[in-house]
Amino acid sequence: MQGKVTLEDHFAIEDTLGDSQPFGAHVWPELRQRLLDFQDQRLRLMDASGVEIMIASLNAPAIQAIADAKQPAELARRANDALAAEIAKRPDRFVGVAALPMQEPQLATQELQRCIKDLGFKGALVNGYSQTSEPNRVLHYDLPEYRPFFVRPCAPKVQYCSEWEAQDAMASLIESGKDKNKEGVMHVYFCPDCHTYHNGHTKEKTNGQA
Repeated sequence: MQGKVTLEDHFAIEDTLGDSQPFGAHVWPELRQRLLDFQDQRLRLMDASGVEIMIASLNAPAIQAIADAKQPAELARRANDALAAEIAKRPDRFVGVAALPMQEPQLATQELQRCIKDLGFKGALVNGYSQTSEPNRVLHYDLPEYRPFFVRPCAPKVQYCSEWEAQDAMASLIESGKDKNKEGVMHVYFCPDCHTYHNGHTKEKTNGQA
């Protein structure tokens, strides 16, 4: 099958590379090179597999395994800048989703805005929780301090959809990747009607209407 789009294909920078070694220690020399490469073997394998567009994201746990509150923001920015530079070389083949320092909701919001508006990313991919400086405590995103992060973080023209369909969300992200004038973000959002958090995605308004 040709024209395929893949989601959650990872890359790494030198600062996060070691996080992937435990997952592939028996094939580490090859895996290491694949994580760092974009324009050579990765493209050849995409062509051989019929992959038209790769939605690339940083390897895990990376940013969100860091206990310090400020270091994740610096590392996320470096990783996102590195991804943007590779996408700029082949924007017809790669789409980016951001790594975010979820340890600090305000910094995460700022980085998401930067990645969408300045780098042209189409969303963000985050782990289910983030590490803290306390060994026995992690941060989950249903805490009140995360609510501002999920309220229109990117642009006034983007609004939230209440339903979640994985294929529909993927299609929205793919289409936003092909159309540089659109923005699409997949994440969890707070529903004011039922006062709970849901998985969801955004879609573009048309003439001020949803």
